[in-house]
Amino acid sequence: MNRSTAVLGMLVVVSLLIGAPLGAQDRTNDAESDAAAKLAGKTSREWLRGDVRIWMGGNTRCEGGERYRFNADKTFEHESCIEGQVQNSRGEWSLAFKGPLDIFLSIEGNKYLLLFKGDGQDSTPQLMTLRKPPSTKTDPVVDRDFSLSED
Repeated sequence: MNRSTAVLGMLVVVSLLIGAPLGAQDRTNDAESDAAAKLAGKTSREWLRGDVRIWMGGNTRCEGGERYRFNADKTFEHESCIEGQVQNSRGEWSLAFKGPLDIFLSIEGNKYLLLFKGDGQDSTPQLMTLRKPPSTKTDPVVDRDFSLSED
């Protein structure tokens, strides 16, 4: 047995002992890159919820809606209508995995299960759902559905 075969054998044993299949980190990195690309595209993507209505003028009155712009540099801009006033915020976003399939998006101090639906051209998703898991078994699951903006 040569040295490289022995090293490979030790890697397999260590992998089995810690429960991580060989190449699992590479698959996680690929899945994270794929999810980040769906969320932010090459530079940025804008996601809209509801009918965004903002009145022009000196005040920041609005009727409804919400929008996120996720940037590829892992920053975001959020605009929402709360009690008739436009509220703006900015921050950073991050992705985390729980198990092999669940991707969680962290924004504004909240974690959401990130779901995409309706692949369009070039596998671009057309719909995104931010699912807020319940804190307790009696709390409801809250979904916030967004459509990809055509900007």
